[in-house]
Amino acid sequence: MNAEQHARFYEEVQADIARLEAELEELRAVANYHRLKAGLGNATSGRAETTIAAAEERTSDAKPGSGPFSSIKQVRAAEIVLRESSKPLRTSEIARRLIEGGYPALDAARLKTSLFTTMTRKKDVFVKAGVGLWTVPTRPGG
Repeated sequence: MNAEQHARFYEEVQADIARLEAELEELRAVANYHRLKAGLGNATSGRAETTIAAAEERTSDAKPGSGPFSSIKQVRAAEIVLRESSKPLRTSEIARRLIEGGYPALDAARLKTSLFTTMTRKKDVFVKAGVGLWTVPTRPGG
């Protein structure tokens, strides 16, 4: 390899590292969300949460960017909301729950439109369960 090839390869590796770091950050946010929902404690303070209700209470009045969905991508956050639901949900209800969980959306109507578009395109993640209703496929063994 000559110096130019090494430089190109180095740039590709750096781009891969940046992508993986972003993915790792998202996975940590998802893990923290589930830790809170399971009552296993707050990852940032180490303070133990005794119930799932305590974690939900803390996020019920969350401002955008401050709750468990604040650093999770839209697809992953919507999937979590639907997996936790005992029934299919409307797009507007999913959007409301994301905003309550701190998802950084300035406008609920735009989030609803964005969610609808995303869920329509991501047929491997989201399933239409009726007119205006969404769910997620059951996981194998779950």
